[in-house]
Amino acid sequence: VSLLIYTITDLRSLAKRKNSKLQDPERMLSLPLSFSTCLECIAQSVDIIRKEFGDDDHAMTMSALQSIQERYDQCAASSSQNKNQWWNPFTSSTQGTNEAGVEVQPLSPFLVAYGDENPDTDLVYAVGVDPIKKRVTVAFRGSVTPADFLKDASISLNHQPNPLKDIMKNKDTLGLHHGFYEYLLKPRKNGETKYEEILKHVQTIFEEDPTKQKEYKLYVTGHSLGGALATLFSFHVAAFTLTTTNSTT
Repeated sequence: VSLLIYTITDLRSLAKRKNSKLQDPERMLSLPLSFSTCLECIAQSVDIIRKEFGDDDHAMTMSALQSIQERYDQCAASSSQNKNQWWNPFTSSTQGTNEAGVEVQPLSPFLVAYGDENPDTDLVYAVGVDPIKKRVTVAFRGSVTPADFLKDASISLNHQPNPLKDIMKNKDTLGLHHGFYEYLLKPRKNGETKYEEILKHVQTIFEEDPTKQKEYKLYVTGHSLGGALATLFSFHVAAFTLTTTNSTT
């Protein structure tokens, strides 16, 4: 996901253009958005991606997708003589009928939220649910735009209240990387931080389906700048969990 978010964001940017060259622009913009649909759209739009953004920007993603496909092909071939079925990441999970003869609907991980309103000037994030591995995942995009690199370079420490001050004695404040703080924890015009915005999506997922509170785990990931934002987000979620009685995270 931390690699795919680069390509998905660019595809969504193309889909938002008035004269989009994508086959079905609305498909990429509709939420929830299944992982299989994302991969299908990427496969259909490889030439457009290369023309608009070049090979270098998406080389890692294309290489990773090729590796996944090759691994799937090998696993599928090795299991052709037995009853084991492998999940095809380019379509959906195994489907068919179970032992009782009941049709099993296909499953696929899907995105429920995508924060890319201002991809050139602000952080980009995605929130997804994987019903196969029972995961809720928050992914952050890494450094791409000039705004991203300026945030990376803002290395002065921004001292903020320590959410774990009752546990970490004599530590009332913590020094945070100023650029990462501004992206994730600085209130926007509506008074809400990106951290709070994302946390609402996560809480909604767990609250709408109580079984997820017992069976699902929260994963946070990112590459480059996204890795730093993932670390900062994880710390605050963990602090929130430790210092409140809220059980949804």
